[in-house]
Amino acid sequence: MKKCIYLLCVLSFVLTACQEDKFGSKENSGSAALKLKFNTSSNLSRAVSSDEEEQRIQNVYVFIFNQDGTRVFGQFYNGINANGTHQIEIKNIPAGSGKIIAVVANINLDIFDMTTATLDAITAYPDLLALTSRMQDKFIERGAQFLMSGTTAADLTANTTNPVNVSLKRVDVKIRFNVTTAEGVTFTPLDWQVVTVPRVVSVLPTEVQGLFEFGGNYFDSSWNNFEISMTGANTFAFYIPENKVDVRKAIPATGTYAEQYALREKQEKTPNNDGTVTNGAYEYADERATFVKFKGNIFYTIGSGKEVSADVTYTVHLGAVNGVNDYNSLRNHFYTYNVKIVSVDDIIVEVESGEEAQEPSPGSEGDVVFAKKVLEFDAHNEVFKTVFHQSDIDQSLTWNISTPFSKGAEDENPKDYEWICFRINTKSRTTYSGDFTRFKGDNGVYTDAELTIPGYSHPLDKYMADINSGNDKMLNIKQLVSVLKECKRRYLANNGAVSGTLFDSADEIVFTTFLRDFYYEVNPENTSETVENGLWKKFVNTEKRVLNILSNLQYSADRVSTKTTALYSIRQASIQTMYNKEAAENFTAWGTEAIQDEDRYRFETTTTRDNRTYDDKDNGRANTINMWMANSGSEKWDTYIDYTTWEMKPAYNAAKYRCMRLNRDMNGDGQIDENEVQWYLASINQLTDLWIGENSFDPQARLYKRSTWEEDLQWYASSTVLEKNSSRVGGIISGYYVYRDNPDILWSSEGSSVGLLTGAGAIDDAIVYYRCVRNLGVPKNAAKEVRPDDFAIYDETTRTITLTRLDAKSIRGFKTTEELADHNERDVRGYNKPWKAFKINPTTHGNALSWQTIMARSQPGATNPVCPKGWRVPNQRELALMYSRMPRNSTSWPLTDHFAKSSFSFNPTGGNRIGFSVKNEGGVFYLLHNKSDEVGGVRCVQDVD
Repeated sequence: MKKCIYLLCVLSFVLTACQEDKFGSKENSGSAALKLKFNTSSNLSRAVSSDEEEQRIQNVYVFIFNQDGTRVFGQFYNGINANGTHQIEIKNIPAGSGKIIAVVANINLDIFDMTTATLDAITAYPDLLALTSRMQDKFIERGAQFLMSGTTAADLTANTTNPVNVSLKRVDVKIRFNVTTAEGVTFTPLDWQVVTVPRVVSVLPTEVQGLFEFGGNYFDSSWNNFEISMTGANTFAFYIPENKVDVRKAIPATGTYAEQYALREKQEKTPNNDGTVTNGAYEYADERATFVKFKGNIFYTIGSGKEVSADVTYTVHLGAVNGVNDYNSLRNHFYTYNVKIVSVDDIIVEVESGEEAQEPSPGSEGDVVFAKKVLEFDAHNEVFKTVFHQSDIDQSLTWNISTPFSKGAEDENPKDYEWICFRINTKSRTTYSGDFTRFKGDNGVYTDAELTIPGYSHPLDKYMADINSGNDKMLNIKQLVSVLKECKRRYLANNGAVSGTLFDSADEIVFTTFLRDFYYEVNPENTSETVENGLWKKFVNTEKRVLNILSNLQYSADRVSTKTTALYSIRQASIQTMYNKEAAENFTAWGTEAIQDEDRYRFETTTTRDNRTYDDKDNGRANTINMWMANSGSEKWDTYIDYTTWEMKPAYNAAKYRCMRLNRDMNGDGQIDENEVQWYLASINQLTDLWIGENSFDPQARLYKRSTWEEDLQWYASSTVLEKNSSRVGGIISGYYVYRDNPDILWSSEGSSVGLLTGAGAIDDAIVYYRCVRNLGVPKNAAKEVRPDDFAIYDETTRTITLTRLDAKSIRGFKTTEELADHNERDVRGYNKPWKAFKINPTTHGNALSWQTIMARSQPGATNPVCPKGWRVPNQRELALMYSRMPRNSTSWPLTDHFAKSSFSFNPTGGNRIGFSVKNEGGVFYLLHNKSDEVGGVRCVQDVD
């Protein structure tokens, strides 16, 4: 998986020239009257701070030095909160020529460790020149916290006011990547990472390169998802401190510019005894040079009709504005990297050559598959059909896999291949039926010993005997390929006769193929069957697992890129979760399917006389089991699902039951057992949590993916049914009651608004979406009452919600002690995310105020803020976390309304759907419908460590 960073071929790469001064350029300041001017151009990128935030001067520390560098003045000015321009008047400064005016802005904040005390200790200009500041965490977002500095020389004339301008520049670099494709090529992004981010920066500009030792002065960011784009653009952006670094070795000025540019990602190669090579350090780039890695899948078809699918990783070293030997990222600059993906030809060249020298695009790595058919599936159990024509089978072909645990071809003995099995279809006269066959149970797969018993010359003979007697089992992939090859050998030996083979009159063999859900109870690479605590962290939110059938496999010399030609490439998405799989703590979790059903259904199609209970707000599995298993566990799979198509029968083709088909009859007895209910309908709080953590999911797994607000398409029904509508049938005396479920639903277009289905319309007329989820790390035979650990821990004593179990992608990228900037619920800058932990103020504030008034009083620098100093109005996700974790009573929610800072993204100009609120006693979390009719207050919050 490597990247080509040039203008032609595989991945064409265009680097938009660094837009000098677009990140701030013209400022003014003075001595007797010191004027600071801070201007920036329009912000050209999303997912980073706004113009206003980049320009904000919250405070400044002003120095004046004599020509010899001695300090004559230093003072801190706080509470400025100016947007781009500020003026300060300073008196009683000794006159003279060659004075040095220096300003450091935005100190005592949370991103960098620069404080007033540090600057008070500066006694001479050389000390300030040598001063550095360190980031307090691994931040690549900034909010409104931009450390800035600037200097100028001035002659101060006595007895007059001397105007002096100081140009302030941010110490940060702003970077955006835009990924596009050639016509006919589809790129599905996964995630991206910034590698070797400097953690330390010089406060004033310096010409010195490679200023900091490698060691602990650099970090790698976590992997982040691409932005949620309403236009379908594949883009992301971030900030890093200035990084000035020299080359390790200069790239020779030979060949084309594209060839020279490709060498920026070239690595040293160490030959191995087996003819392969091992990648080492970058040959030309210094180890301190910052680079970006991003992943995704490339798909297109070629002239022969074959489908090309490639899982790719691209590496791009930053810089190259001033030639291929430039690895600098300069402060106060904005760089745009436009990457165009044309094909994966360069990866193929590298693999097919098998030689170290044949690596035309060193920054491109990939697993490239050419297949007659690429089949994409979700993380749950699935059933489909595979057809093998005699012309597809060759004795040289085999199979290969790529999973979180194993990678390689059959002769490399990968262990993780038992997640797919095959059962032959029945024959209708001389051709195979298109109907699926039944799953035989998890233990219904042949062992190798069962197919190689004495009396049969080949496993095919034993298999055919079992088929004829109706005692056939299912084949694993190793057995399948062996059987297919033997069928083809006999076919050729018999001059095309199908007798003694499995081929039908069309020269085909048809199998029902059973794909297991992307879940592991034990590590398949371990010989022990011992359950490994936290094993789920190794296979969630990963790249798809892939099985290529009837294939050949080739490796690049460094073994990091491959090329496969196959009949079928079966690809299964991983379970998506918002839980933090990087956490050292061992805990259980839950996750969601990756590709939602885009059809809508009535919640139920029939009434019931049985007033069952499934009202848990958190435990969707218990709700679902109670919902499906009304007759004490005597239900049959055939009652609900037609096994010949594996679709719901019409009477049960409703949201209430749709998750059933994601499961499987694991013991093959036809009866639905509790431990066979692994995929279940999410509870109402689980639906809310899918919104809380949606930034941790692949874009296709998110609940709402539209670019406009469609009120009648937004309802997700949960398994939480707190109310049932009832009616009497058959008269007053002899009649009985029938019930209709009235489940809690989530308005996905609003993020986390919840209410009853009847709030969205009549029960019989409303059609809804559904979402199936699965427990992680919970034993499959666990009782239904066992629920996964929560990713949000609420301490009622300290009123603190801690989110160390929440994935970093769903955590705000910066901590703040200030009010959040104006934003909406779909903000891409991080303002509608929680910090790692936040505390809830014990009392309410701003009581009896409208939402608009509270917004006006929660602006930076507001003279009459709603929340006490150091506290702020919660964003929508924080309010949703409070709503789902705090008790729903008058103590927690005493006001008529409790507002969030977030506005509604789809509110039209002048519209009345303005923001979000929780009603008194936690009655409902909803979208405000009027501008000023609702009055309430705020449960203020505070970021804490």
